[in-house]
Amino acid sequence: MFVTDPACSSPPLLSHCRQQALLTLPAQAAHVSAARHFAADLLDCWHVPQGERDSAVLIVDELTATPPSTAVST
Repeated sequence: MFVTDPACSSPPLLSHCRQQALLTLPAQAAHVSAARHFAADLLDCWHVPQGERDSAVLIVDELTATPPSTAVST
């Protein structure tokens, strides 16, 4: 499932539109690609510069591909 705000009529940096989205996927490795593509497509739609978009997609990839570590209490 995903939800996004309606598109802004002016460029994002010049407007006061909120730009947020929510993507809910099961915690399975098979969905890492979907999360990465969702982020890339959404940031492209929001006219985020390529370099920043690449960095954000890399972060999404790392966060979705790496399982949370379990803390061991001593």
